[in-house]
Amino acid sequence: MTDNAKPKGKKRFEIAVVFKDDKDSVYYYQYDKKSGKVEQFAVTGKKHEE
Repeated sequence: MTDNAKPKGKKRFEIAVVFKDDKDSVYYYQYDKKSGKVEQFAVTGKKHEE
């Protein structure tokens, strides 16, 4: 990866995760580069609907 391809200045990254034992749900996490913390901020799926 070249320097031009790196996301400069990004402080948070988001990722969507589907767990093997819960394939009907998508869990969304964010990583805060400054604090070094990973936090779940959302979840979707049938068992999480209200």
